[in-house]
Amino acid sequence: MDTSISSAAMSVDLNGLFGTSGPETGDNLRANKGIKSLIEIYKALFRIPENLDHYSESDYRTAERRFLKYALEQRKIEMEKAPHGE
Repeated sequence: MDTSISSAAMSVDLNGLFGTSGPETGDNLRANKGIKSLIEIYKALFRIPENLDHYSESDYRTAERRFLKYALEQRKIEMEKAPHGE
């Protein structure tokens, strides 16, 4: 089985994932950089041999996007539950 996944299949359209577009200024820019950093971390967590061997290119992209959305939503929930100041 060919385990190579094209870079196009591994990329995620952030605008499609979050529904954001337009100019970024101030806090928005910092927030987007933080989200992009989290996405890179979560993508690395998803990019394991088990997933690379299991999915076709199109299925990999779909599964990765779902994983990223789930992981980011869970992170948001964790942040909302955290006491202020942490």
